[in-house]
Amino acid sequence: MGVLSLLTSLTFMFLFARKSIEAQTQPSFKCTTDNATCEALVGYVSRNTTTLAHIRSLFQVKDLSSLLGVNLLPPSTPENFTVYNNQTVKIPFPCRCINGAGISDRVPIYTVEKGDTLYNIANKIFSGLVTQNGVYSGSVTYEQIQNANHIENGNLILVDEKLWIPLPCSCDEVEGQKVVHYAHVMAPKSTLNQVAAEFGTTSETLISLNNITDPTTILAGQIIDVPLKGPVLQNLATPSEADGAVMKKMAGTLNQVSGWSGSNFCIWSGVVCTYNGFVRSISIPSQNISGSLPDDLSSLSQLTTISLQNNRLSGSIPSFANLKLLQEIHLDSNNFSSVPHGAFSGLNRLQILSIDDNPHLNPWTFPAELSDSTILVEFYAKNTNLIGSIPDVFDFLKSLQTLRLSNNNLTGLIPNSLQKTKMENLWLENQYIGLSGPLDALAGMSFLKQVWLQGNKFTGPIPDLSNSTGLSVLQLQNNLLTGVVP
Repeated sequence: MGVLSLLTSLTFMFLFARKSIEAQTQPSFKCTTDNATCEALVGYVSRNTTTLAHIRSLFQVKDLSSLLGVNLLPPSTPENFTVYNNQTVKIPFPCRCINGAGISDRVPIYTVEKGDTLYNIANKIFSGLVTQNGVYSGSVTYEQIQNANHIENGNLILVDEKLWIPLPCSCDEVEGQKVVHYAHVMAPKSTLNQVAAEFGTTSETLISLNNITDPTTILAGQIIDVPLKGPVLQNLATPSEADGAVMKKMAGTLNQVSGWSGSNFCIWSGVVCTYNGFVRSISIPSQNISGSLPDDLSSLSQLTTISLQNNRLSGSIPSFANLKLLQEIHLDSNNFSSVPHGAFSGLNRLQILSIDDNPHLNPWTFPAELSDSTILVEFYAKNTNLIGSIPDVFDFLKSLQTLRLSNNNLTGLIPNSLQKTKMENLWLENQYIGLSGPLDALAGMSFLKQVWLQGNKFTGPIPDLSNSTGLSVLQLQNNLLTGVVP
């Protein structure tokens, strides 16, 4: 190892140790209702003079108006409005509760540039906003980004790689009241009493909410959870007329939806809106709801999550094409009859697509347009009447970890491009006619944990899977395999 490389490694180790010590004093953002979603705020303190346009792009805030509103700036404020160094800008973003803690719901996504390191991304570009313990208990800045993005070696990140930056948040009520949780960065020489006075709360509330044992130990740059009330809430969700038309139509095509009444759809059961009144998520699973979905759901431009699983929905699955913010689709265990061509095209932020157990679908083929979804992690389409071959499109799906296409009528080979993914769970068992050919592609999938390929027509020897050190389940029975077991 050269002198420069050694010094760089020692510097990184020092920073790691320093941040680990600091992280032990950081309060965590509790979020007790698992999988709850809401809108939250974080205070971004720019380290250099910049503009609102740059900040909006960095955090992927959809509309300038929402950024202006939460910062009490006039609607006429231009995007090139100057933000000076050390000036705080409130950033609105979606929050989700996972395992007792709150974390930003798959946003923002940062594209790695030449010379970036995880440490610099966390502490310089995003100003240390991910130093909270959050959902990854005990982790520190760059480790949190590393774990969230399933990166094995934190020293090896690629130019143009897409990284989810997890931000601290919460959706809990505070003292029995609905609030907006604001991740506030403590300024030099500021105190909890000063913060409480500035944001209309009490120091006792801040101490309790943040599990602070000694207020005198709070440091400059530390992030605390501040509950915002009153006018902040009132200005967050004035319903959009455009989305209102779609939601009214949806209320008419669905039956037996409890809590869907009145003109303000932002307070309907299972509906969450953005700060400027657009639909962000629709979540009404397991409600025995029948009816169909309107064909213009793709007009909900800020939709990030739709969860309608375990109902009795019928008719065509609507097109979700070009919903640029959509991250999760859950339509499994329903009675849908068809999937329109190109229904999932242009979904470049999609993380999860789940349509398992829709046995009444007309025969359809694997949606090759999912190659647009370059950060897709999970795709479930078991028992959905899929036919034809699996296209060789996985060069574009390098983040894919789970693929479940069981109990269909797929034929042909396992695509070699699956070796380019981070595949952990591969379920292709029990095809009516049967997938065929050799299993050579498995040898290049080192992340495998479960492989279910029984009930097909695979031929040839079982490949050497010694590189798949995490493999715990391998089901290969009822095929045409030959040779010895390696």
